[in-house]
Amino acid sequence: MILQVIIQLCFLLGFQKNWGFSVAEDNLSKCFKSGKPILEYISNLKDEIRATKQKRLEFEQDNNKLRERLLKISYLKAQDDAKSDQINRLRTANEDLRTVLWQFAEQQNNIGRIEGYIIDMLNKQKNEIEEGKHNEAKVQEELKKEIEELRKGETKSKSQTEIEMNLKSIIESLNRSLATEKANRIEAFKKLASKSKELGNCKAKVKNCSNEIKELNSQVNSYKKNITTTRLDLCKERIPNTGCKGHASGIHMIAVNKLDPFSAFCNGDIEGGGWIVIQKQFDGSVDFNRTWTEYRQGFGNVGGEFFIGLEKLHSITNSGSSELYMQLGFFNGSFNFAAYDNFSIGSEDEKYELKSLGRFRGTAPNNMNYHLNQKFSTFDQDNDPWVEGNCAFAVGGGWWYKYCLRVHFNGRYYKSKVNKINSINWGADFESLKSAQMLIRLK
Repeated sequence: MILQVIIQLCFLLGFQKNWGFSVAEDNLSKCFKSGKPILEYISNLKDEIRATKQKRLEFEQDNNKLRERLLKISYLKAQDDAKSDQINRLRTANEDLRTVLWQFAEQQNNIGRIEGYIIDMLNKQKNEIEEGKHNEAKVQEELKKEIEELRKGETKSKSQTEIEMNLKSIIESLNRSLATEKANRIEAFKKLASKSKELGNCKAKVKNCSNEIKELNSQVNSYKKNITTTRLDLCKERIPNTGCKGHASGIHMIAVNKLDPFSAFCNGDIEGGGWIVIQKQFDGSVDFNRTWTEYRQGFGNVGGEFFIGLEKLHSITNSGSSELYMQLGFFNGSFNFAAYDNFSIGSEDEKYELKSLGRFRGTAPNNMNYHLNQKFSTFDQDNDPWVEGNCAFAVGGGWWYKYCLRVHFNGRYYKSKVNKINSINWGADFESLKSAQMLIRLK
């Protein structure tokens, strides 16, 4: 097809007329030589068209993937909103149940007070009955004595007969009183039994409400866990696994290696930025003389003084090659630094050993190299090689001690310059620093 086009172009351009050849071999050869650039241009054009089609296909595929991801995010957001609504409804129901439980508790208190009142009344009535029985026995005894004395006489006088009648009346009255007291006591016991039954029903209702509250709390915790997992999954999709690269100085949510996204202070000003701040002291607001557990988990405020935690530091430095930057601030306003190009520490089983530092550069002396291959120690876990004692206990603050130190960024903060081994220092003279921070950057 292209050959026919070239031949037609040769005729149109007038090769026969211009060069005087017959339309034969010489003329066609001349024609092909002149049309070769056109052939090359057409071939290149076809390649560009194919490349453009391929790019367009790849663009459409990327566009479809992006649409699918947007749909997935929309779906997850809708699920998140639905679960949040459900949690709000469960919270409302939980509050209602708590109100009911409080009412039942109040009713239970009232029943307890009534029960105490009834018991007091019964005890009072019992005491009165016992006293009445005692008085009755006493009167009966006196009456018996009087009757015996009267019987000893020869005749009964009219007054004696009246006395006997009065005594019989008193005895009958006492018997009636006893019967009334007995009936009242029986009635009080019946009321007490009824109240006890009501109390049992209330306790059963309270128990049921408590079980319902526990079940609802379990559901709420389950929903919270699901929502947290969903949000972490969304964060993992949205946050690149590049640490602080591309972030300005400040607090950001970052992702590194297999760690869940976490809040970190990024420094975007030092040597091109991308630094994760892992330790900082500058005002003494945080005590760095902490336990092993606290150093493992991390402590302090990421926006102020803090230590990121040995476990997290191990995960970051073992995700790839990392640089270490240590900045020293002096009380005269000047700064020095020490940087190392291959920083990593071991796991907890290895006592977070300072395994690597790499090549050194900086304006401060290379004092950190003294601590290379040393294990981390705290006052409650001695891992240093000093046999006679514990450097962390003697000096204060967790560190990769040897015999004992030439660098101590986790020492005690002093508000003015001193020369003490327990201060934040760098060097054999132990001159205290006004500020100190450690930063790492993924390569």
